[in-house]
Amino acid sequence: MNPSVFPTFGDDDPLAALLEPFGVRVRSAAPVLSTANAALGPATAWDMRIVPGLQDSARADANPVAVAVDGLPFAIEWALPIERADAGESGEQGEDNRATVEPLLTLDIPQSWSESEWLAYWRTPRSQRALLRDAPTYTEGDDRRGPFTVAVAIERTGATSATRLIAVGSNTWFLDRAWRSQQTLAGRGVLTNPGNPEFFDAAVLWLAGRDDLIAVSPQARPVARIEPISPGGLSVLRWSLIGGLPLTILAVGGVWRLLRG
Repeated sequence: MNPSVFPTFGDDDPLAALLEPFGVRVRSAAPVLSTANAALGPATAWDMRIVPGLQDSARADANPVAVAVDGLPFAIEWALPIERADAGESGEQGEDNRATVEPLLTLDIPQSWSESEWLAYWRTPRSQRALLRDAPTYTEGDDRRGPFTVAVAIERTGATSATRLIAVGSNTWFLDRAWRSQQTLAGRGVLTNPGNPEFFDAAVLWLAGRDDLIAVSPQARPVARIEPISPGGLSVLRWSLIGGLPLTILAVGGVWRLLRG
């Protein structure tokens, strides 16, 4: 799905409206932007990277597509938040026509927000956005902070059949600039965002009902990747360097002083 101006004028986004009967609402008039560091200072970014992470306790019950891209960087541009719609908004679903919604990708960047005044920035050519002085910034009351679900798997079971659907809040995640971007590691080229092609392959197999064939390809993990440090681990590391190291030196000096009399 792509950002849409229809909701701004009080109309429904025709693509987002297709998901309403499945109990899903897409906020297509409020794409996610973020603050990033650039050569000229802080800048507004529309392209972000997600590194999905599943807890070990949740892996057994997770959707196979989410398991396939676990830990693989995924590039996304102009991400759209996807939310569960209330039963009254999406229509009451009978016992024989129930839909389950499973999140596949979550955008959890502290500096990101859902922007309401994005149209002028979106219309600006990519090469000129970094030069804008009035780029969108977070506005309290008008914008929203994350985390945001940006991809979901939907399965609706009926009396005799089941319907599967995958919705991604972006329409450029499968283009070459996201898919085929490479970097050199250990003297060889590897994909910068291996999560994009892996997500595509796993999604096609899941939609076809071939869950047993979903697996991570060898090309997705050609070299060992360092996983991001959790917020708790980062806090411990910071305090260890700020306070732990000086206190350790002081303690060692005190013990040395006592031993020497």
